[in-house]
Amino acid sequence: MTIGGQVLSQTRQTRLQPYETAPRPLVGFSQDYPAGSFTGMHGHPRAQLLYAVSGVMRIDTQDASFVVPPATALFVPANQLHAVRMDGPVAMRALFLREDATAVLPGRTAALAVSPLLRELIVATCAEPVQWDRRGRGPALVALILHEVATADPLPLALPMPQDERLLRMVAALRERPDDPRGLDALAIAAGASARTAARLFRAQTGISFGQWRRRCA
Repeated sequence: MTIGGQVLSQTRQTRLQPYETAPRPLVGFSQDYPAGSFTGMHGHPRAQLLYAVSGVMRIDTQDASFVVPPATALFVPANQLHAVRMDGPVAMRALFLREDATAVLPGRTAALAVSPLLRELIVATCAEPVQWDRRGRGPALVALILHEVATADPLPLALPMPQDERLLRMVAALRERPDDPRGLDALAIAAGASARTAARLFRAQTGISFGQWRRRCA
């Protein structure tokens, strides 16, 4: 699915490499993004906890879409393909987690509530160097973060995504223009499907009707 906006460059991936290979169980990554920035679909060899101290992220996987505002984070397992779009300026403060640090964490992509304590722990970890001092506060930060994430309340933010290419074109149109006044008939025809086929496939592939999906996407 194509989403408009500024696609981030290969330079970003090069910058992330030290965080993906750090000899620490957990490291913090800080980056501020302008509105409309878009990562494209990609994966990382380490799990991530994607969080923004300000701004809203729209994160897509192959199966679902998540709108992630402040006070919410998204846990993304290692190698899970995902794409991040910044709805407005975003101050991202994310964590990269080595495999041995994820044993007590969700085994799937999951939206989690971020407590005030977890927020400050994330910010503090992002202020540490990639190879933080093992004799400093790093081990304590890691232990507290893993406890907070493991006990965080899961949030029902996942919006299931269809797999049919015609439905994906309909979804893309609505994501580009949430105020698009066209109904199911017009959107389906523009995407190359009949309204009846689109309605049937939407329910079969997402578990909800097109109307329900559209309301949740708004």
